[in-house]
Amino acid sequence: MKRERILVVDDEPVFLKLVTAFLERLDFEVLGAGSLRAALNTLEQEAVDLVLCDLKLGDGSGMTLLEHVRDKFLDLPVVMISGKADMDDVTTALRLGASDVLLKPINELAMLEYAVESALERYRLQAENRRLTEELEAANVELQLNLRMLEESKLAGREVQQQMFPEPLLRWHEVTLRYQLFTASEIADQFVDYVALDDRYLVVLVARFGHASSNSAFLSVVLKTLFNQPVKQYRAGEPSLLLNPAPFLDYLNVELLKSQLEQPVRALYMVIDREKHQVRYGNAGYTPVPVHSGEAMDEGQAPLGMFEWSRYLESVHDFVAQTQILLANRHLAWKWPMDPQKAISEQLALPEEGGRDEDLLLLGIFQEARH
Repeated sequence: MKRERILVVDDEPVFLKLVTAFLERLDFEVLGAGSLRAALNTLEQEAVDLVLCDLKLGDGSGMTLLEHVRDKFLDLPVVMISGKADMDDVTTALRLGASDVLLKPINELAMLEYAVESALERYRLQAENRRLTEELEAANVELQLNLRMLEESKLAGREVQQQMFPEPLLRWHEVTLRYQLFTASEIADQFVDYVALDDRYLVVLVARFGHASSNSAFLSVVLKTLFNQPVKQYRAGEPSLLLNPAPFLDYLNVELLKSQLEQPVRALYMVIDREKHQVRYGNAGYTPVPVHSGEAMDEGQAPLGMFEWSRYLESVHDFVAQTQILLANRHLAWKWPMDPQKAISEQLALPEEGGRDEDLLLLGIFQEARH
């Protein structure tokens, strides 16, 4: 353990030698100075933990050294020693910040030991408080930095997610698809995408994540990428899973498990076939299930990204003139029939913000009569 260092300043060589010997027996490291100049030089060159200084020095006053210490070394303790009982000197020394003032002759060296130990203990406490304060300030700076990074991350995530959402209204031959998304936070916990593959097929993928966070934006990017891969294969004339919801959901499940995100993704997938007037439908844990012209569609299987053994089913429903498929991420009292030309929220008399402190997705697919 490092020994504490004391600077003893006195122009009486005998007293200086006596005090030095006493403090060294107490296991302190002692530096001696016989004048004010010598003491100032020592303080410029050496680090010390305490100054023990006579009030009257041959080349100046101990008060000068005390003021110098307060200017240069704010918390460094100084114990003054006075050769006479002058209350003005004692008062002045204490006012200038002396830790203690002892009077010569010091008949009981225990008094010197007590004064030194008391001053050093206060010095140690001040140093510890300063260290804790600096650590707290550093922690606050780090916290503010992390909060700013988190905020920037949210804004970046929102921007990325907003760029991925398709147009809220699609008119594709006699089919109208419209959706509305009300978000309660910077990043939505919903995912919507659709692609008109050609004049015959329209495919729709809807998903919901566990909660809205920066991770939701990342999951949206993953889903978008996984969705685009079979779309590219289909358009290139290669075999593609797109037209069959069950193997498509199997594919998404396997790929999400490979990503090791370990977050459940509730999704449903629909394929509109204009030629056969059908919709093929698969559901991976998305609730409430969509309603098909007033009738609830099939319940789904487990969410994606949870179980390697999950296998998905699909069903086929008519999609003839006046068919309406409506979907929301929470239970709503649907009104039938809905007008495909108007916003769904308007027809349900919902407030513009969705009406609750959570994301709200409204989606409708309307088959109108062929002209």
